[in-house]
Amino acid sequence: MSKKVFFDQFGRRSDCALFGAFPRNSYQVDEVSENLIYLRFDAQTPCAVYKIAKSGTVTTREVAWGNWADRAALQYFPCNSTIEVEE
Repeated sequence: MSKKVFFDQFGRRSDCALFGAFPRNSYQVDEVSENLIYLRFDAQTPCAVYKIAKSGTVTTREVAWGNWADRAALQYFPCNSTIEVEE
């Protein structure tokens, strides 16, 4: 049976003492172009994946939960959102 688990924007589970705490260093960065960057904070997969997109003078930061290899196809949400995942 699956259960819902919550992760913060850095991929830490809600039962972690550091849930929602200070930012972490990125583990891996994929600079697709000067207007699109993906990054993650852990080597594990699935994980929290950030998408940073620039359009003109506006930069948007979003986060998704999934496999790093699938980063271009993931569904992204505003970066300060709590991520709800079924395990």
